[in-house]
Amino acid sequence: MSMKKKLQKLSSLFCCLLLALVFALAIPNTTEAAGTGKVTNPKQTYGEYYSDINGYLIEVTYTPASNAVAYTAMLSKDNVTYNFIEEGANTTFSDKSHVLIGQYTKLAAGSTYYVKIVPCYYENGELTPNMDGASAPLQVVTAPAEVASSGFYQTAGKTNSITAKWNSVSGATGYNVYVKKYQVGDWQLAGTTTSKSYTIKKLGSSKLVADTCYSVAICPIRKSSAGYTAESSATGKPFFTVPKKVSTIIADWKLNSKQVTVAWPNGQWVDGYELQFYNSKGKSIKKATISAGSKAALTYTMNKATKNSNISVRIRSYTKTGNGKKMYSDWSAKKYFISQAYARTSSYNSATKQVTVKWPKVTGAKKYVVYIGTTSKNMKKVATLGSNSTTYTFNKVNGSIINTNSHYYLKVIPQGKLGGKTVKGDYGNYLEIYWTTRYY
Repeated sequence: MSMKKKLQKLSSLFCCLLLALVFALAIPNTTEAAGTGKVTNPKQTYGEYYSDINGYLIEVTYTPASNAVAYTAMLSKDNVTYNFIEEGANTTFSDKSHVLIGQYTKLAAGSTYYVKIVPCYYENGELTPNMDGASAPLQVVTAPAEVASSGFYQTAGKTNSITAKWNSVSGATGYNVYVKKYQVGDWQLAGTTTSKSYTIKKLGSSKLVADTCYSVAICPIRKSSAGYTAESSATGKPFFTVPKKVSTIIADWKLNSKQVTVAWPNGQWVDGYELQFYNSKGKSIKKATISAGSKAALTYTMNKATKNSNISVRIRSYTKTGNGKKMYSDWSAKKYFISQAYARTSSYNSATKQVTVKWPKVTGAKKYVVYIGTTSKNMKKVATLGSNSTTYTFNKVNGSIINTNSHYYLKVIPQGKLGGKTVKGDYGNYLEIYWTTRYY
């Protein structure tokens, strides 16, 4: 992961490399190097992969020795055997000078080295290192290699968390976990771990939210005994929180039919849904899995309902991780539906102008509410009947005796207490009553 500050740092280091002075260095056997100053306060400030040299680069800053005109460095893997690096340091210096290591001496990823900064003085016309002025050994480190993309994936997700897993990286003493909104905002450090998995619950100071895509990056780190942490780069991957459970389910139950169509709103980052239907006795009668697609709302039609009865359904969503694992939301609460009564005309008494309608009993209905009107859109409630009622007789509509030259509209709506709530079986169906030479 390339942070802005890292890019700025790399640019600065590149300029320093161009200014580096390369010269041959040797410790004279017979003449002591001039100068009495000593390099102090060595400190590592960089230790990461640098694409311009196709390798790893270490930067060490220090407090210069008095009167020194240049500096070089000695490098060791074991803090016992030291060798000079092949590059020189700044020919000019300020209160905070630095040496770059790695341009000529190749450094390995995720490794520990030891560095001594050595001041150089002119002696007999030659620039000569003074070992007496060398700094104390400084432990330095290079960043580990990047996490392999193939071994980095999401293993779990909830409405408010995501869990990442990755393969170990050689030389890493820990891992920095970064997160941000997918393609939005800046990277935020979620935490540091020595494990190979991490559960993210916050983006900065805010909690993660449901049905959201985040980018996650894992940066292996290696820490020196001096306190410097070298961090590798990383490329983010999309991770998902699962949606909250479905809370809105509506249905259309085809009149006198086994066919019920349910509908619900689709989530933004959902891959699919599971549905489970139950009959009036609570027995499972249908399970289904469908793809989410891109529509704002989804529907599913099932044909196993019992006519003139009631059913319930529950729905849950799932989102797939990068390795294909399904992460499920909680199941919705069961949503109950009762079929509309299948009302039909039973008889007509021409003398009394009475029409009788009948319907089969609807399982689960505690009462039936009858609506009648002169149009399908202005039907008014005219009666509330008990659970055992299956007929209704009338001869007036809106206070007027029915007229065989007119059309009338009627519907019978069952109501029951299902799942602790009152459920009404009204799906927009109605009976149209009119006369030509016969009644309907």
